[in-house]
Amino acid sequence: MENENQVVTPKKSKKTKVIVIVIIVLIALAIGGYFAYNSLAPKKDEKKTAEVTPTPTPTPAEEVTEPEETEAVETSKWQKYVDYISPISITSPSAALYNVSGVEAKNLSPRKKIEYIGSFVYQKSKSSSDYAYDILTEADVKKAVEEVYGPGTYQRTTFNLGCGDYNFNSKDGKYYSKTGCGGTSAFYATNEIINTSVNSSKLVITTAYVFVDMETNKYYKDYNRKVALGDYNNSEDDSAIVKFIKDNKDKLNHIIYTYESTDGTNYYFTGFKNTK
Repeated sequence: MENENQVVTPKKSKKTKVIVIVIIVLIALAIGGYFAYNSLAPKKDEKKTAEVTPTPTPTPAEEVTEPEETEAVETSKWQKYVDYISPISITSPSAALYNVSGVEAKNLSPRKKIEYIGSFVYQKSKSSSDYAYDILTEADVKKAVEEVYGPGTYQRTTFNLGCGDYNFNSKDGKYYSKTGCGGTSAFYATNEIINTSVNSSKLVITTAYVFVDMETNKYYKDYNRKVALGDYNNSEDDSAIVKFIKDNKDKLNHIIYTYESTDGTNYYFTGFKNTK
């Protein structure tokens, strides 16, 4: 007879084992799927980064030059073409430039061609040893004329640069003028570039100018001093006059210089117009 007090341990059935294994497998698949999803799915931050296009940083080559610097460079480059046209007047601004409606180079006589570039020619002059004469070599005069008007435009002639006539001496190939005249004036003009237009065949420079009277301390619009534009402070330097021109260019008269070129490099004077 079996002992009635013996404890009997119930055996687990095969069905129970299968259920446990299935549960474990499901848990493992859930965990694996979770990690697989996280590794494959795009993260919010990554998606946002991919959609944003970064703004490129400009390179130094792309930087824009300041207008003031550009203007200064251009003015310096073309200033010589304004300075070429410089008829000399000893005691007042040149009427040949400021009190005419304009000039066409093709209509200028050999004498006038030289006189219209008077200051440019005169800077090449030298004095005789006794200071009795101003002397210019024909080679220097010819070079100056053809630099401004073009090759083949020089002709030998008598001309005047504000004092006595320059006469040609065929013995040494030089022009001579007696010295002894001169003078100063409290009335003068300042002429500044305000616009330049250039291409391979034409150069057009526009200037604005104002007259300064140091006796009345006034700015004037016109050669005859009929239209006063404001007070001039004679304690200021020339930069104050330049500023006045820039600030009032639309109120001032203009000179429009025209040069033409056949090679896109050398520009030759063809005329100017004065809006006075």
